[in-house]
Amino acid sequence: MKMKVFGRTVPAVAIALVAMAALASAGLLSYYGMITGTATVSQSVRVNDCQIDSDHTCEFTETIDVVAGSSGYSNAYAITNNADSEAPIKITCPDYTETQDGSTVTVIDTKCVLLASELEPDCSSAIGYGDGPITDRLASGATKYLCIQYNPVINAAKGSYEITTIVEPQPTGG
Repeated sequence: MKMKVFGRTVPAVAIALVAMAALASAGLLSYYGMITGTATVSQSVRVNDCQIDSDHTCEFTETIDVVAGSSGYSNAYAITNNADSEAPIKITCPDYTETQDGSTVTVIDTKCVLLASELEPDCSSAIGYGDGPITDRLASGATKYLCIQYNPVINAAKGSYEITTIVEPQPTGG
């Protein structure tokens, strides 16, 4: 079969081949190249060896033996910022509470302090303990130490109490 194009007779097969080539070229010209990369990200703020989990928090649990009515202290936890920029953090040191006769009562009052120190501090001699949460901004490459003070009430029952302190990243705000 032949068709007339611009006053000339051209076989229909030739027109079909030209049309297919044009469509194929149009499909190939949507982009010139595609580059796919993979970024492997390391955690910026580290608490000792704790890896931040999928909930974007780093939780650590410590058991302290202390006599009711006195104070017990945690080991110092190193919080280090490995990023090239400042890292805002929030530390939550909750009290240990129980429900007694329908009311929530504090059994162990928990206080925290974040210390800028060259050496790992002795938490039992640290000053500045306060109720949380603590918010701070760690400079690039900086390490600060978290100390936790546990203060069971005088009538706390003998036993083991587990208290979880949470260190979490905060939005950078900009």
